[in-house]
Amino acid sequence: GRVGGTLTISHSVEYLNIQTADSGKLSDPASGIPEEVWGMVHPTLRLTLESAFNLAKANRFGGSSDPFVVVYVGEKAEEPLYKTKVIDNNLNPKWNETVSVPLGVKPQRGVTEVSNFPSLRLEVYDYNRVAE
Repeated sequence: GRVGGTLTISHSVEYLNIQTADSGKLSDPASGIPEEVWGMVHPTLRLTLESAFNLAKANRFGGSSDPFVVVYVGEKAEEPLYKTKVIDNNLNPKWNETVSVPLGVKPQRGVTEVSNFPSLRLEVYDYNRVAE
């Protein structure tokens, strides 16, 4: 089952997909989309799953958890994009794992809005609870 607590993540935009050096120079602050994204052919988010702390004790015996994180792209996604490694017996795990998340949208100025990009869902589970 899911484990309650706080998950720490960081993110950045992958610049590998910029078309040209001068693409996206015009600013469009009303859109809420970072300037770097406009020149990308396939915008991608680099997401680092750093750590969690104060996770709930999920194991029946031992008073700990064996947590891992599952990343889903899209509100209704059933298949995960990525799963971290399981960290045994730890309520304050550190993964420091990075995943590239394709955003699936080719931005067009004046057309693309933040709502056109998929949502991300991150869930923390206890390995023993999922396996049962």
